[in-house]
Amino acid sequence: MQRVILTFLAGMLLAPGGRAGAAEPAGPVTITVLDKESGRPVVGAPLRIDGREPVLITDEQGRLRLERLGAGSHEIYVFDPEHQPFRTRFTAAPGRSLRLRFALDRRGSDEEEQIVIRARRSTPQVSEKTLEVEQVKKIPGTQGDIVKIVQSLPGVARGLAVGGSGGVGLVVRGAAPEDSRVLIDGHEIPILYHFGGLKSVLNSDMLERIDFLPGGFGPAFGEAIGGIVDVETRASRGDGFDGYLESSLLDMGFFLEGPLGGGVSFIAAARRSTVDLWLPHVLSDSLGLELTVAPVYYDYQLKVDWSPRPGDRLSLLGFGSHDEMKFLLSKPPSGDPALRGDMSLGVDFQRLLLTWNHAPEQAWQLRASLAAGWDRAKVSIGEDRHMFIEVPNFEGRLDWLWDAGRRLRLRAGLEGGGAFFSASLSMPRPPKEGELPSRFASQRLLVGSETVSTGGLFGYLAADLRPRPRLLLSAGLRVEWYGPPLWQVAVMPRFSLRHQARSGTVLKAAVGLYQQTPQEDELSRVLGNPELLLERGWHV
Repeated sequence: MQRVILTFLAGMLLAPGGRAGAAEPAGPVTITVLDKESGRPVVGAPLRIDGREPVLITDEQGRLRLERLGAGSHEIYVFDPEHQPFRTRFTAAPGRSLRLRFALDRRGSDEEEQIVIRARRSTPQVSEKTLEVEQVKKIPGTQGDIVKIVQSLPGVARGLAVGGSGGVGLVVRGAAPEDSRVLIDGHEIPILYHFGGLKSVLNSDMLERIDFLPGGFGPAFGEAIGGIVDVETRASRGDGFDGYLESSLLDMGFFLEGPLGGGVSFIAAARRSTVDLWLPHVLSDSLGLELTVAPVYYDYQLKVDWSPRPGDRLSLLGFGSHDEMKFLLSKPPSGDPALRGDMSLGVDFQRLLLTWNHAPEQAWQLRASLAAGWDRAKVSIGEDRHMFIEVPNFEGRLDWLWDAGRRLRLRAGLEGGGAFFSASLSMPRPPKEGELPSRFASQRLLVGSETVSTGGLFGYLAADLRPRPRLLLSAGLRVEWYGPPLWQVAVMPRFSLRHQARSGTVLKAAVGLYQQTPQEDELSRVLGNPELLLERGWHV
């Protein structure tokens, strides 16, 4: 008892202010959360300190200030829906302020062979090449348009971007242009470039990354036996307004982003070509070509982001593109003297996407999105030859990801959608791949109109296993059900392996079955054959 009393008295004498050993609190602790690749603040990032409630949120500068944090060691856990979960510890000293900066890796998958532009993924791929944005903008011929670099990648050739059977404007590893797909935030668009490659249909400054998947991609992607170009837009910034105006011989436009208040921010951009302002004045009359409307294109994008609560983010994206050209052939070409008169070509599309990202504190993520669109194409030659195509369409997509541990990741998803193809034409049948076009005037005219409805429901399961630190095994299964007019079911297994034998040496292999539907015009009674089956290909 005497020892207890002496210990208590010593504590009273040594403790400042008469308190028995009370710890002095730490000074203010300022935490800043950034995106690792862009260096921009992560707005509305939810985090916990020492696993306790409440959940704290970073402000528009990606910052959080803690005034009443006790001295000692603390754990911070950040679980932003668009970034990998991040957990670490820090020590706060008594009476001293502390500033902490954390850079987060963006979420990504790790099963495909791909080339990533702009964002470095946090886990290795079956095959991956990374190009930084600033490097891409300095490459000659891109005019600062990072999407154009896809045309220069190995195994890629440029095609005419007209959509449908004409393709998206890319030929990947010798596959037909229509065998490859272009996705914006997980949803398909008909073309990627204006007029065969002048400019991309999206402003580069609103993009987060571009994943080029030339083959052997995982079960999350379907409806392609060629390659995939997966373009991801970035979240808008809410830490202040930023933008610019630009003008060149090709086009002029603007870009603007900033906060709207209440955790809402936006991006707005638009461009219009300027070629029609000067091209008619420099063309020689000896060509026999009189432009009534020079090549004209425009595109627009508007994105609004909102984080209603921690771990959730809603995005609404509207964008579209238009290409048009009209001219008068006063002198027919020598190869086809009947080809003369007014000619016009127009291609446009509109899209509206609604996306919800949900990522609670556990190591799983849910992403749901809906898309609606309208595609159109028109061609007219002279007075009696024309073609007009409209394709309203809709899509829905749900993707789920769970990090079951350091060695296992599980993924699953559902997709569904439909399209309503309507065509009115008085035109010879366009030549298919491998066919040599004959004289235009001698070809038999196809006259009529038709509507074709297509749709389906698709699902996939995948697992990524890392039995050893340098070995990654991926296996998946994709099942697709096609409604009218095909009424077919496709089952597609896919496997891949990646082994890092030593530093700088990686062994990779992949095998899988890939299938896609014929294009809507190929299923037409007038232009194609409604009895066609699924197109199939193996990637090895």
